[in-house]
Amino acid sequence: MSKLNSLIDLNINEVAIIEKYNLAEFGSIRMQEMGLIPGNIIRLVKKAPFNGPIEIKLDGFYLSLRRDLAEKVQIRKLK
Repeated sequence: MSKLNSLIDLNINEVAIIEKYNLAEFGSIRMQEMGLIPGNIIRLVKKAPFNGPIEIKLDGFYLSLRRDLAEKVQIRKLK
């Protein structure tokens, strides 16, 4: 079993599965409303320079997240 990483640890076009969040209950609900549900598979599309937001693809749509929020999403990389 591979170790958990943060969403920002992914490289461009790497695929991962969402495992959990390191957030309070309100933050977890917000993540689920955006479609970031544990068990969903995501792909990193872009990373903005200078610690800017990241863009991921999940369930056929694109989502941009602030880097501080993305750091709190724990993922498991898929091969």
